[in-house]
Amino acid sequence: MSDQVPPPTEPPAGQPYAPAFPSYPTGGPQSYDPRRSMPPPSKTKAGWALGLACFPGLITWIISLILAIQVISDSKHRPGNGKGMAIAALVIIPLWIVLIVAVLIGDAADDADRDVSGAVTRSGEVLVTEVRTGDCIVNGFDDKVMYTVDVTPCAEPHALETYATFDLERGDYPGDKEVERLTTIGCVDRFGAFVGVEAAKSELDIAYILPAERSWEKNRNVACMVSVGKPSTGTLKNSRR
Repeated sequence: MSDQVPPPTEPPAGQPYAPAFPSYPTGGPQSYDPRRSMPPPSKTKAGWALGLACFPGLITWIISLILAIQVISDSKHRPGNGKGMAIAALVIIPLWIVLIVAVLIGDAADDADRDVSGAVTRSGEVLVTEVRTGDCIVNGFDDKVMYTVDVTPCAEPHALETYATFDLERGDYPGDKEVERLTTIGCVDRFGAFVGVEAAKSELDIAYILPAERSWEKNRNVACMVSVGKPSTGTLKNSRR
């Protein structure tokens, strides 16, 4: 009887070992394709077309128009890729044009008309720097800064009549009080030649438009006006009042 312990039995050759964890086929390494999250090229173009159409400007409108036409052309082969936005861009551009034309026409309609002699023939606005001798002003002035005034033919009711215009001397701005003093002197000196009686003896009131410091270098024009103190018709020239 042998006391030897038989060696442990080894597994048969070729017997597979069970893996510690089950494995499954993965189909190869996974990669991220950024193109999956990007909108189609036509939709991107349509977005640009719509965005540019919303900004007024000839260059932006031309670019928007080109992009919108490209998108609509591409949509014949790839429907649904931004065609709606492209059409919206093509609608917005004409609307902008209509709006701008309407504003320009409206501004032109507000401007006063003059005949060949410069007399006002239709009521409207003029810049204060464009007021001329003989212009009748619809309303009186307050103490605020003005850029335009309403003029009308003097046969229509008006508050003021312009009887003289002149420029103050060049140089550094002399200050508000000095500008007002020089304006008053100039308007008083020119009053008699228009009304037919000196300002000191007249029953009429004097008003004026004087230059502001901010525009002194380009505009030193003064406009002198006469008034009866209430709206009137006709001219006060040679009225001797």
